[in-house]
Amino acid sequence: MSVNVTGTTKILGIFGDPVAHTLSPRMHNAAFRALGLNMMYLPFEVARHNLEGAIGGIRALNLLGVNLTHPHKTGALDLLDEVSNEVKEIGAVNTVVNREEILVGYNTDGTGFVKSLKDDYGFDPRGKRIVVMGAGGAGRAICWALNRENPERLTLVNRTFEKAEILARSVGACPLPWNDLQVESEICEAQLVVNTTSTPMDLNPLLVSEKQLIYDIVYNQKETPFITAVREKGARIGNGMSMLLHQGVLAFELWTGEKAPLEIMRRALFNVAKK
Repeated sequence: MSVNVTGTTKILGIFGDPVAHTLSPRMHNAAFRALGLNMMYLPFEVARHNLEGAIGGIRALNLLGVNLTHPHKTGALDLLDEVSNEVKEIGAVNTVVNREEILVGYNTDGTGFVKSLKDDYGFDPRGKRIVVMGAGGAGRAICWALNRENPERLTLVNRTFEKAEILARSVGACPLPWNDLQVESEICEAQLVVNTTSTPMDLNPLLVSEKQLIYDIVYNQKETPFITAVREKGARIGNGMSMLLHQGVLAFELWTGEKAPLEIMRRALFNVAKK
């Protein structure tokens, strides 16, 4: 990839640990080139104990902004100057914009996920029964966004039940521990099942039917035996690449003030994913 870096090139990036797998640079750099923007997006591996210094570095190095991924979506909250209303409600941040040394936090994960459901899978959450697995940063944003779509029932399943309880209270969900017998019936009756965990919970494929959408937001992991079995049963599979794309579009527009070139970003993501 040829990049013409000058003294006026604006730098953006992503903070995470690990971060080598990220496809965000391909997506955003393709968009910058398409619009003729003198910007570059880079991955920065930032350990949890270095997050405070890295956030300060956005200001010190005059970065235009960054994305935050695991494990920094909640840890960065108290390190920013301002946060948007959705960040206050979700309790997690994935996008930081540097506005003249004022660092402002946003969350594009939840809205990007719902956009993905509607635009790429033709799925409207309104009036549906939904199960979300995982109460981490992404799970928090997804539950918040789904609750705003007025589903019939939103069930949150998590290995640590206390985390599920706390989040469920703020997003109108029903919390369940992973080993609760009711989890199976909730999955059977759901039209949408979402995995937000990096270590997927083992599920019985017999619980799933061809009428369901099974959405795994973790795009960089190998297909699990559960997903393979579900695919063979004819259920639809949602790919986390779609969420990555739509949350990236929203972040791009926050940083640049320009309308994001959606299809160019989509091609950049899916071309590299095929390799």
